[in-house]
Amino acid sequence: MSKRILLVLGFISLGLGLVGSVLPLLPTTPFLLLSAYLFSKSSDKWYRWLINLPKVGGQIQDWNEHGVISVKSKVFCAISIFGVSIWISLILDVHYVVKIVIPIILISLLVFILTRPSVKNNE
Repeated sequence: MSKRILLVLGFISLGLGLVGSVLPLLPTTPFLLLSAYLFSKSSDKWYRWLINLPKVGGQIQDWNEHGVISVKSKVFCAISIFGVSIWISLILDVHYVVKIVIPIILISLLVFILTRPSVKNNE
């Protein structure tokens, strides 16, 4: 795939990540990680810009290089997932299948996140 297409897809992913930072059901982190990947394949300039952002850059770089998710991020994620799961299951007026399936997916995601290392392995 051409670098221009990857760059455009990187900006689309970045935009979706930014929208996800204010919309509760649209995830931010996966889109930022996807942006980092796409930028790394298309533009060193934009990849460096993304990983140098103060709030998210270090975490993206830690994930890309070491597969590490910080304890602070894990706690925030756990609280968010449990909150959304409770909201969907108990408060939101949706079909019962949604009340079962979405929390199962979110808790599966949480299991994945909690099983990732929290510190860099000093090999």
